[in-house]
Amino acid sequence: KSQGREENLSPNEDEEERITWKDFLGKMKHASLKTLEILGREENLSPTEEEEARLKLLDLIAKMRQKAEKKERAGLNKK
Repeated sequence: KSQGREENLSPNEDEEERITWKDFLGKMKHASLKTLEILGREENLSPTEEEEARLKLLDLIAKMRQKAEKKERAGLNKK
C-alpha cells in the first residue's frame, strides 16, 4: 500500500475543482497579459494604480490560501 493520503473527489467536487482551476488560470492569464502590457509602456503606474494592482494580487493570494486550506481540511476529514 502506498504512503500518503488518497483523495477521491465526487463528480461534483471534481467539477468544482476544475472550475476553480479554470477561473484561477484565467485570472493568471489576465494578470500576465496586463503585466506585459504595463512593461511595454514607458510611463509608470500612478500610485493609485499600483495600490489597486497590489490589493488585487493580495486578494488573489488570500483566495488561493483559503481554497488550499479548505482542500486540506477536507482531506483530513476523510481519514
